[in-house]
This record gives sequence, structure tokens and C-alpha cells, in this order.
Amino acid sequence: MTAKTDFKLVFALIGVAVVWGTTYLGIRVAVETIPAWFVAAIRQAFASLILMGILLSKNELNGKTGLI
Repeated sequence: MTAKTDFKLVFALIGVAVVWGTTYLGIRVAVETIPAWFVAAIRQAFASLILMGILLSKNELNGKTGLI
């Protein structure tokens, strides 16, 4: 039997690797001029805004999920 390659999964893994890799590279460059705690705060703020946008676009923040 031959296994069928799931390209959606492969592209998702590549996407995660690229995002994480560029994030760590950005942190490495940024901490040379900005305090590390501030860089971490900015990273968390961007992540929360992205997740909030995803939840709002899927109409998941409607009170039934317990988030709001």
C-alpha cells in the first residue's frame, strides 16, 4: 500500500516553521535595541490580535463559548 501525501498538512507544518523561525530571528535582532520583556509583550499583543480576528471572523465570540 502507498500512503497518500496530505499536502494541506505539509504546507501547515512549513507555515508554522516559517512563522516560528522568523519570530525567533526577529526577537534576536530586536533584543539588541529593545528590552526583552517589551519584545515579548509586543509578540503576545500581535498574537492576541490575530486570534481575536480569527474568532470574530468565525463568530465564535458570541457569549455561548464563555469567552465574553
